[in-house]
Amino acid sequence: MGELVRINRGKVLRDTLLLLVILGLGLPYLVSNVGNVSLSLSEEAAASAARREVYQREQWLANSLTHKVVETTEVAGGIRFRESYYTIFGLPWGWSEATVAPGLQVTEVKSSLVLGDLF
Repeated sequence: MGELVRINRGKVLRDTLLLLVILGLGLPYLVSNVGNVSLSLSEEAAASAARREVYQREQWLANSLTHKVVETTEVAGGIRFRESYYTIFGLPWGWSEATVAPGLQVTEVKSSLVLGDLF
């Protein structure tokens, strides 16, 4: 009854590291689902075409874990999509803007790495 519970530092460290890994990999998906613009099926297809075009042009996007559409704007040439990309722990990784014309033709693409804006 009067025994003291011995704390095993190795197990505490292991459990802490496991929690950090779970948070690091899970938070980007939580961040991407909060504040996501709701899109119709045709807009989702257009956003997907824009995203594919950006992925083909930018190598740094391979390091992002998830993305979300943060803004859509009707322009003369179609619909402009602005997306944010996130990496581990839900940290912002970059953004892209692309205009998609009818027929899923991507006409204008801009993108930037967040760290690129800092330097």
